[in-house]
Amino acid sequence: MVYFSRKRRNSAKKQSCETVLCNPHSRNLSDTVLNMPRIIEKCLGDAALYGLAASYIACSGFTSRYHYDAASRLAEQVKMKKHWNDLVISAAPFIEFLERDRYFDSAYFGDRSGKLIIEDASLAFNYASDESFDNFDGWETVTDSDAVFPDSFEWSSWVSHNLRKNNYFSFESKDFCNADGKWAQGGVCLLRELMSRDIKIILNCYSNDFFPNIWRDILNVYLNNGFPCGWDGRYPDGKLVVFSNNPID
Repeated sequence: MVYFSRKRRNSAKKQSCETVLCNPHSRNLSDTVLNMPRIIEKCLGDAALYGLAASYIACSGFTSRYHYDAASRLAEQVKMKKHWNDLVISAAPFIEFLERDRYFDSAYFGDRSGKLIIEDASLAFNYASDESFDNFDGWETVTDSDAVFPDSFEWSSWVSHNLRKNNYFSFESKDFCNADGKWAQGGVCLLRELMSRDIKIILNCYSNDFFPNIWRDILNVYLNNGFPCGWDGRYPDGKLVVFSNNPID
């Protein structure tokens, strides 16, 4: 009985949306279109119904450029919402890590092959920040140069939009178990800055369904409670530097 009751309520909501949205001469059409993302999410909630209402808007015979532009903005928001929902599913392991209350609360427990594990924060900081190329390749060059990502790789604006919207899963407010304190210099924490960058890049990799080798390794380090922070050697020869916030047995 509850199921059919909800089904009837949703059907009524659909009809209500259709009545307003398919009437291009409605006096309240402009306000309805501009506020539709908020209205639909509040009243319907379900992503499928959200998309249905957007379709009604797109098919309506708008009488002005103003209406058309408003509908176009809504269609883009619907597209962004769908992409983000799909991404949250595919990136579930990483998002579960981000949603933890505490980071780096134990020693790195992942695979050690091909990695230089460092417990000294000052040494790890040097690997992360030294771009002189005197003794090893700079970390930013290894991970974020044009050569790392193919031309077909798409940097999605909706990833950045949703990260700003949820404040990067509120990672800044989490307990870093003093790992951030060890990395703080001059009032700035490089660990937090790099982690913010890494979150955006990793989610873009999920969005593209493509991980360069270095970013696959970076992801796995995070998932195993380490902080990827440098490259020891001349990439691709050498080792990935991993900071462990606690001693490894």
